[in-house]
Amino acid sequence: LPIKTQYMSPQVETMLGYWKTCASLAELWWSRHGGVPSDAIARARLRDLIRFAREKSPFYRRLYAGLPRGMDDVRRLPVVSRGALMAAFDDACTDRRVTRRAAERFMADRTRVGDLFLGRYHAWKSSGSAGSPGLFVQDAGAMAVYEALVAAQLEAAPLDAARIAAGGARSALVIATGD
Repeated sequence: LPIKTQYMSPQVETMLGYWKTCASLAELWWSRHGGVPSDAIARARLRDLIRFAREKSPFYRRLYAGLPRGMDDVRRLPVVSRGALMAAFDDACTDRRVTRRAAERFMADRTRVGDLFLGRYHAWKSSGSAGSPGLFVQDAGAMAVYEALVAAQLEAAPLDAARIAAGGARSALVIATGD
């Protein structure tokens, strides 16, 4: 269910984000160590993702029209470049309220840095160092998965995770708020 974060205090919003990340991390741990074959979990997630994209995105509905229902092999999906995705941004988005023009206008307003786009999404753009600038709009669920993936990587290096937790090591994300 979408959470109306614009009505929450920053403390409650932070705690919800923390618990979403914990839930995602628990799911990652369970898929790796809980006895369920990770390949089966990955295939089920891919089927769900393709079904959702077909239902909510005109771009992916067209792109995946020739794929069989229940597709669960990522190697059979058509490749989409960032340039092609950005050219079809409005049709690619699964929330039909999200448009490229609205997202760019939101990000151009420097007083909105740190605010959620449409009260729900983190929005940012890349520099285009790979040849095509990207515009990214992610909800809290996606952000929780990203954070859980970082935490899961730390699990593979327990000494680093312990050092970070004890304050003996640091991790950083550098974000430019200007162009």
